[in-house]
Amino acid sequence: MTSGEQKQGRKWGPLSLRTKLAVGSATLLGMTLALAASLMAIFLNDYRRSAHSLDALALFQQVLTAANRISAERGPMNAALGAPPSADAEAKQRLTAFRATVDASLDQLDRGDKTAELLIPKAELSSVRARLAAARNRADRILLSPEMHSVDALSDAIRQMFAVVDEMRPLMDATSLRMIARDASLSGISLLGQQLFELRDYAGRLTSILVPSIADRRMLTIDERRELSRTIGKIEQIWSLARPYLVNDYDLADQVKQVEDTYFKKGLGYVARWANEGAKGEYSVTTSEMTALIVPTFQPIESLRQLFLDAVIDKARAERDASWRRLLIVAVLALMAASLNFWLALNARNNIFIPLLDARDYIIKLAEGGAPGKEGRYKDRGIEINNLFLVLDTLRLKLQERSTLTAKLQHQATTDGLTGLLNRRMFDEIGRADAEFDRATSSVGLILMDIDHFKFINDHYGHIAGDKVLKSVADVVMRNVRQDDIAARYGGEEFAVVIQASSIAVVGKVAETLRQAIESHEIELSEGLSISVTASFGVAVGDRGELAWSELIRATDKALYLAKARGRNMVCSTDDLV
Repeated sequence: MTSGEQKQGRKWGPLSLRTKLAVGSATLLGMTLALAASLMAIFLNDYRRSAHSLDALALFQQVLTAANRISAERGPMNAALGAPPSADAEAKQRLTAFRATVDASLDQLDRGDKTAELLIPKAELSSVRARLAAARNRADRILLSPEMHSVDALSDAIRQMFAVVDEMRPLMDATSLRMIARDASLSGISLLGQQLFELRDYAGRLTSILVPSIADRRMLTIDERRELSRTIGKIEQIWSLARPYLVNDYDLADQVKQVEDTYFKKGLGYVARWANEGAKGEYSVTTSEMTALIVPTFQPIESLRQLFLDAVIDKARAERDASWRRLLIVAVLALMAASLNFWLALNARNNIFIPLLDARDYIIKLAEGGAPGKEGRYKDRGIEINNLFLVLDTLRLKLQERSTLTAKLQHQATTDGLTGLLNRRMFDEIGRADAEFDRATSSVGLILMDIDHFKFINDHYGHIAGDKVLKSVADVVMRNVRQDDIAARYGGEEFAVVIQASSIAVVGKVAETLRQAIESHEIELSEGLSISVTASFGVAVGDRGELAWSELIRATDKALYLAKARGRNMVCSTDDLV
């Protein structure tokens, strides 16, 4: 090597290694920062999702509160409409004060902030306000005009308040769907919250059914008795579905017991007593006295809903705060990693590379024409990086668990846990012509069936045997309907089948096939013990759609009632009602 080449090596050799060191350090720093940025983006999205979920849950709580207050407004309205002249002014004052709380709740939903605009459809909210104003106007005309105080007018005012709550349901559904679209894990919470609202609403409707008869001091009609029975059945069904989750998942056992002691024992006891009095038309209470007795029994239900939502919101708030802490931790770790990277590069340059370069120059001087020194590569993976990958893997597992839970909640929300058939909620969506069930034609046949003497089976053989009967009958139904037909558990021991046919004869033939299959099927309750059951069937045909579906159900239910009245174990259609 010439003297010039040695000078050139001294000049460019160290610079070349320094360049490689700089490029390598910059690359490592850039990769660290990119990894940190990606991870921070994930945690930032997680934080935003948690924050949005918290806001959505708080707003959903306000929607349920507003709906509950609208439902509860029937109480002071019933009391005011049925109050004697001596107590009329006081009852009107209570009604006015309660209406103010309802209006305040609706105003809170219409406050115009970003979350409310995203989650609450304005058209549905305006429709609720309009329907509420019309119902109140109807009640006020009765209150201001004594000549209008009649049972029919009172019944109409109550029905109009029912319609306001029914108008509130699309608003709740739309808000719930938009909330779930932002965070699918909230689907179970949404369903349970609406079930608790339905429980309170049906409890209020139960007493409203009695108001016209008590106000007129007349006997309950057959339709009123039937409506009382159906409403009690709905209340018990809702409670049976919601109770396990409230007790096991949300640690609300004490409040659940208070609901059972106060409403299901005491409150429904009042209703049973007044219903018995209604058989003779001799009531021990006025409408005001009835309201004063029954309304306090609703309070544990309202408190249960509030405690449930408070617990959910507290959990969401804790998740948001935890996400924020994780985001801060990742940001701090990213800064530490970058600082450590820079420190390592500087330390390597000063303590390793520069001494090696000096040694290289020295060796070159000693070894004339000797082989060049080997390039070294410094590579470091600190524990901070390992920790970051551990955190990322933990997040991946968490997302997998969340996806699994979402799928499980969606399955639970659409199927009946005991029989595996569609549940009542999905049955109603079929009737409303939901897009998910486009395979169902607009004109359909409906079969409602009720297992005969099911209460005797439960009482004589036990509820475990009753569950076996329900599952076995459900299996028979599934084996004897076509693939395109839709079977659902309607409630209790009732099942429903939607048939892709518009002929009452075809639907009746399917029902008769089911009746014979059930009658001939033996159900093994235990080793050596088998029983057979029968079922009564109601058959009708009609259209899907919001109003038409309700009419179809009522018609089918009347046919089912006729089958029971004629001795059970038979099929009756709407043609038999003529």
